Amino acid sequence: MSRRQEENRFFLSVNALVLTVLSFLLKQGISDRAAWVGVLLLGAAGLTLCYAWLRIIDSYRVLNEAKFAVVDGFERHLPARMFGAEWDEAELREYQPFTRIERHVPFVFGILHLIATVLGVLGSLAIIH
Repeated sequence: MSRRQEENRFFLSVNALVLTVLSFLLKQGISDRAAWVGVLLLGAAGLTLCYAWLRIIDSYRVLNEAKFAVVDGFERHLPARMFGAEWDEAELREYQPFTRIERHVPFVFGILHLIATVLGVLGSLAIIH
């Protein structure tokens, strides 16, 4: 779990840094094409980071599903199903897996990076100044 938290912290920090730089550039006002290309590249890099982040989150989801499937298989041969009973109870209480909630963060960052990428394209094509 700590590795997963460290990876989330890394992606959160890098995405925040990229958005901070993008915000600074856009707030200062951009007048040349090279700066707009920089905005485009930073936005695209942010989108790439968000995609990688989502893939890692999905990887953890699959790994956890596999672990619980193995535990469930073992529990079928035991007199009590402690983990299975916990999952049954959690589902009755409309439990949302952490992975489902966790995926929202890179998605939101991705939208912001997409906006920056579109602005970068429009600026590099001299559609906006």
